[in-house]
Amino acid sequence: MANKRDLKKELSQLYHLNGEIEQLQNQLNELKRAVFTTNAHKTSDSVKGSTIAFPYILHSVMVEGLTKKDLNTKMRLNSEIADIIKLIEINKAK
Repeated sequence: MANKRDLKKELSQLYHLNGEIEQLQNQLNELKRAVFTTNAHKTSDSVKGSTIAFPYILHSVMVEGLTKKDLNTKMRLNSEIADIIKLIEINKAK
């Protein structure tokens, strides 16, 4: 009887973990979509540079990227997804 109870508990955990993975992936996809559809999550700046060879002409170069907050959010979501996938793989191996 204990084996059936343990199996039922593990299956329930896997079900909930799969749901959590889906939720995290949706959050990550929403963040990606927001980044590509609006400039609200982007930051940009320009720097001065020159060509690498003579006559070394000075020009501006535009640099763009995610805000630090959104980059941290993206990294956290990816980390949480990876941790949950590891838990699922560990449970599958049992």
